[in-house]
Amino acid sequence: MMPEERLDRIERQIEFVVGQQAQFYTDLRQLTEQVGRQERQIETQQGQIGQIVGQLGQIVGIVQDMGSILENLIRSQQGTQEHLQELGRHLEQTDQRLRETDHRLNVLIDVVERHVSGNDGNSSAQN
Repeated sequence: MMPEERLDRIERQIEFVVGQQAQFYTDLRQLTEQVGRQERQIETQQGQIGQIVGQLGQIVGIVQDMGSILENLIRSQQGTQEHLQELGRHLEQTDQRLRETDHRLNVLIDVVERHVSGNDGNSSAQN
């Protein structure tokens, strides 16, 4: 090989290496930009995750509050049920007393009717 051919060959190899370095630099710059975008996305997502965690904490607090409210409601309902049962017992007692009063009134009415009828008959007979 002649020195000129050698020189041409070396120049081509140098051009190839320079071209490869340029392509490598371009690829490296693109990768660096992509990494930067991904870092920003990760930061954004971390912020969003933080917000979600905060919201979940609020939801857990609300659910706990609702549990307490439900327990209070159950106790209140049980108290109401007990009061209704007591009112039912009192109503039964009142019904029984009303039946007894009705019976007594009927007896009294019968006595008064007999008395009035007997007095009317006795008044006429005596006059």
